[in-house]
Amino acid sequence: MGENAAAKADRLLTSGRVVIVRAAGREVDAVVKGDSGAIYAVHHARGKWSCSCVHAPYGWCSHLRAVQTITAPAGPVILGPDLMIGATS
Repeated sequence: MGENAAAKADRLLTSGRVVIVRAAGREVDAVVKGDSGAIYAVHHARGKWSCSCVHAPYGWCSHLRAVQTITAPAGPVILGPDLMIGATS
């Protein structure tokens, strides 16, 4: 059995094959170099993700997962007073 999308996404990230081209507000454009050497475009806007690979229409592909991992928090981000910008100790 081959690696799943989450494991492949981690491998794509750790091998430096994910480049965020633009991140503005809630919009993201990125490119991911796949195992075959092909370059895939990943985009997020208006709450929807898309990827130019053939697997994206059938579910979550590894390219989407890799970009999401570094651009979208998994849940609410709660900062304590010691982590806020300008906090003094």
